[in-house]
Amino acid sequence: MKLLKILHTSDIHLDHVLTDYNRDARTVCRAELVSAFDFLVDEAIHQAADIMLIAGDLLSARSISDSTASAVREGFRRLARASIFAAVVPREAEEVHSLAMLRQVCSEPNVHLFSGEEWSRVLPLAGVSVWGLRTTSRNSTTNALASLVVEGPGIHIGLMHGTFAGTPGLDSSISPVAPAELSLSGLDYLALGHYHNMVNNSVGRATCWYSGSPVHLGFDTRGERHALIVTVRADGVRVCPIKVPGRSQRVVNIEVSATRAREQLYARLARLASSELCLRAELEGEVGPED
Repeated sequence: MKLLKILHTSDIHLDHVLTDYNRDARTVCRAELVSAFDFLVDEAIHQAADIMLIAGDLLSARSISDSTASAVREGFRRLARASIFAAVVPREAEEVHSLAMLRQVCSEPNVHLFSGEEWSRVLPLAGVSVWGLRTTSRNSTTNALASLVVEGPGIHIGLMHGTFAGTPGLDSSISPVAPAELSLSGLDYLALGHYHNMVNNSVGRATCWYSGSPVHLGFDTRGERHALIVTVRADGVRVCPIKVPGRSQRVVNIEVSATRAREQLYARLARLASSELCLRAELEGEVGPED
């Protein structure tokens, strides 16, 4: 029997500058970020989720456009019409003006933004507590769960933007989460953001995942992108990844010679060309001055 269903996502970075791409491609890619957010809202409604969790980096406040901000608010309104609650935490060390923009887009009655630097909770449904905190320069070096005191019966969900100790490939460490603290936290599920790949960090009966970013923000993310459907049941927590549609990313190395560089490049690109692909071609060899 289902007790609670959650859609967990993070690191969408709406209107990110996307410096990995050339200027023409950036416009297309930014539109695809908004499409991914719309897909997640649709999926939460389709899955009959009770709660949508966004574990940080929803948007890039310095570059966000009015149209994208409006699209986010409309997405939250669509969730409200389906009786879905949304909980959001800011990105790490969110600046004051950035936090103000995030407050604007999270102003719908069904959305709660955790803006305090200490753990607090919201009660979106009877018997359900969602705990969250904002990571800042003042608390980013402390063990995040050490100060969490889970109180009361029912289902307890944690939401934060931070670093799970030992996550492979994650160099930066903010608000570290230790496995021992997770197992003693009293949380049924901890939803993490900050790492852009999906990872299961569960410890024993304590369930904890990075959803990963549902979008490509550069050529360092090559594989499929996901969000997570989390179902809390009487017999435990079940996590099911769902694929988020998106354009594949690929980096290819093309060898060229000075006398035939353009011919060799165009011949290789003709074989690779696809409207479903975002491609970076790296040339190796020599090119003539006319190229």
